[in-house]
Amino acid sequence: MRQPEIKQPQRVFTEAETAARFKVKIFTIRKWRREGSGPRFIRCGGRLIRYAENDISEWLAENTFRSNANELQTKTNS
Repeated sequence: MRQPEIKQPQRVFTEAETAARFKVKIFTIRKWRREGSGPRFIRCGGRLIRYAENDISEWLAENTFRSNANELQTKTNS
């Protein structure tokens, strides 16, 4: 009988760790969250916010471009 696949727990980051990773202030991370322009986040109760490593990686991939023209073309097609 085949064993079920065990997924490794994914790492989560605090607001401060996420801000440090992008070299921006926590205020910027909060602004991105309000505007819906930053990485997806996890609300763990009232005010506790965390960012999953996979969501940060996905957000980076979606916002990585080879040129300004490529960025404009991608945004136009969306």
